[in-house]
Amino acid sequence: MVTLPSDFLFSYQWHLYNPGGLDLNVVNVWDDYTGNGVIVGVIDDGFDYLHYDLDDNYDTTIDYDFNDNNFSAYGNLDDNHGTSVAGIIAAENNGVGSVGVAYNATITGFRAISNNSIDGIIVGVTNALWNSVNVDVVNNSWGFGGEHPNFARRE
Repeated sequence: MVTLPSDFLFSYQWHLYNPGGLDLNVVNVWDDYTGNGVIVGVIDDGFDYLHYDLDDNYDTTIDYDFNDNNFSAYGNLDDNHGTSVAGIIAAENNGVGSVGVAYNATITGFRAISNNSIDGIIVGVTNALWNSVNVDVVNNSWGFGGEHPNFARRE
């Protein structure tokens, strides 16, 4: 069995390692598979690619911001979901913070959502998917909480 990560939040990541309970059983495959050589593109809100658990795994050369139409998917202060998702996928096994499922994978972001807005999301997601040809895996893990005036209510 692989040596368990020393990242201080790993003990709280029961979904990765939960002796005697349910988990992803990912620890048992880390001897052979850590995400090395895989590029994952995340379509979400912004990304803090300077975060200590992402900075070495994040590729800024292929990320894009479809909200501001520029080559930096770094988010606004209230854009935090993309950073969280990127961390769950590829947070570095570096002795600090948490550990991602594929901690040696390369991660990049496509910022298509911002400020909990769905305005332009179809265009943003379509463009992000179109431009994600340089990635091996595309992740979309977002939803909507609350009411929005563009959604009709069902009776």
